[in-house]
Amino acid sequence: MNGASIQPVKDGSPGFAGTIANLVFDENDSRLNFSVIDGQHRVNGAYFAVCLLRETQPHTQWEIPAEIFIDLDKRDAPPRHQAQIFIDVNFYQKKVDRSLVADLFPTARGPREPLDEKERAQDIGRKLMLETGPLVGMVQIPGISSE
Repeated sequence: MNGASIQPVKDGSPGFAGTIANLVFDENDSRLNFSVIDGQHRVNGAYFAVCLLRETQPHTQWEIPAEIFIDLDKRDAPPRHQAQIFIDVNFYQKKVDRSLVADLFPTARGPREPLDEKERAQDIGRKLMLETGPLVGMVQIPGISSE
């Protein structure tokens, strides 16, 4: 993204000091230039889905998790840095441990009931392994340390 700046947000959240910021730009600035390095089809699909949803729910909002790079390549220069990031993300990526993915399910689904027996079992196992009670440390989930 060219023609934008980052404005740090003062947030009292522990562990997030200095990591939260607002992206500031003037949509009429001639220097403003957005480029999507990867994921443009997902962004377009999500935008289309939100447009359809707004037909029945006009105040629908959407958020896009993204990494934003400011002034990565000059506006009229070849996109060398953008190409390198695309290569790094798509060629050098490594799969994450399956237990990490299992741990993220409750976070991703938010405050609601488990979808199926597998999710329920994961939730129970996690509680028995990591929270209080007589079985703490006795239930093992592969790839997760109880310490």
